[in-house]
Amino acid sequence: MYDRHPYVSVSKDGEGCHIGWKAIGRPLRDFLGEEGRIVCVECYPGVFVGEVRDRLTELLKPSRVISTEDLFLTSEELARRVAPMLTVRSGLRGDAWDGD
Repeated sequence: MYDRHPYVSVSKDGEGCHIGWKAIGRPLRDFLGEEGRIVCVECYPGVFVGEVRDRLTELLKPSRVISTEDLFLTSEELARRVAPMLTVRSGLRGDAWDGD
C-alpha cells in the first residue's frame, strides 16, 4: 500500500534533524569536506525537485550537477522510438496501423 506520509527516522532526540536550508547545508558541508564527493538526492513524488536542487547547489557549490530529469527522453522522442514496435499489421489488407 502507498504510504501517503512517508518519513525516515533520523534520531530519537532531534539532534540529527535540521530545519532550514542553512541548517541543512552546514552538516552536509562538514561531512563532505573539501574532497571530491558524490551526493545523490532522491525525492518523493510531490517534492519541489527544482527548489531542492537549486538550494543544495547554492549551499554545496558542486563542480557538477546532474539532474536525471534532464536525461529523460521527451514524450515525442519516446513515441518515435517505440512506434515501430507498436504498429500492427491487419490480417485482411496488410495495412500498418499508425496508432491514430
